[in-house]
Amino acid sequence: MQKNLVPRILQINFSDEEKLFGGLEKIMLEIARGIRDRGYPTAVAINECYTLAEARKTGLAVFPLRIPSKRNIPAAFSELSRVFREFQPDIVHSHHRYM
Repeated sequence: MQKNLVPRILQINFSDEEKLFGGLEKIMLEIARGIRDRGYPTAVAINECYTLAEARKTGLAVFPLRIPSKRNIPAAFSELSRVFREFQPDIVHSHHRYM
């Protein structure tokens, strides 16, 4: 069986503030929308925050991350493993140093 040659792309972000929608978050969504609009299966993995609501409005595939703190490495690993199993990305991209 031949694998699909179109890569699946996952954008990951963790927003520190529930209400924050700053430059980093806007850039992340713009990149994800641009990639999706070029025909690549694209998803966003992000914690519960304002950016998650904005990502849902764009029609992107969204995977909410249940991570209590950006420094909670075991929880982050568990959540990202779940997303990887569900979405099966070929490329993973993050603007955030903790992810």
